[in-house]
Amino acid sequence: MPTTATYQVKDDNGRTLREVPGVLAEVRQTGCEVTNDSQVMLVEDSTVLYPGMQVCCQDVAEGTYILAIKDGTHVILSAAATNSVSNLVGIFKGMNWVAISKTADRGWWRNLISNGGANVLPLRANFGAGGSGLAEGAIGDTAISVVPAFSVTAGTDNQDPRGTIVLTGLDVVKDDTLASSPTLRTKTEHWSFWSFVSTGGHVSVVPFDPEHSVCLKELVTVA
Repeated sequence: MPTTATYQVKDDNGRTLREVPGVLAEVRQTGCEVTNDSQVMLVEDSTVLYPGMQVCCQDVAEGTYILAIKDGTHVILSAAATNSVSNLVGIFKGMNWVAISKTADRGWWRNLISNGGANVLPLRANFGAGGSGLAEGAIGDTAISVVPAFSVTAGTDNQDPRGTIVLTGLDVVKDDTLASSPTLRTKTEHWSFWSFVSTGGHVSVVPFDPEHSVCLKELVTVA
């Protein structure tokens, strides 16, 4: 008779945050085959397997899971195999102990590097007394912020008591937040989660947190 498992997600204080019942027990199949640089895997019987199940097999990267069922004897893996081997034992698990990483758009941000061309800031030589200044020219961009650098010489009683301040350089910061219409772009973030495949192929995901643990609560024999 088949066996399923119930898992609990707990925090560092031992409090149960979530419970996932009916998680499928591992399935072992012989005669499996993988091909180098291919995501297609030959299995004994795919009718007892489901997308999301973790795949433990030689030359299959740790954490790889079934992405889709191709036909009765082939499944599609989430990552390509690293070698071509036949007559393997494949173990397919309802709980993937390796957190799956995905990317998602979250919020917006403004690009700090603009694309150039619209505004022109003139530069001239000899910005201060006694200084060599900067060569004549221009800085062009869609949005710029200019931060000057100065060299200060203190005055003396025998010379000019006022001293001199010489502009020695300009630090040009390109930032389209200074433009009249800043360009908004999506902010992509990485998210990781544990996945569980339960009876009937139902998939549950739990956000990964290094301060949380996944614990086996009980095994249940299904009549």
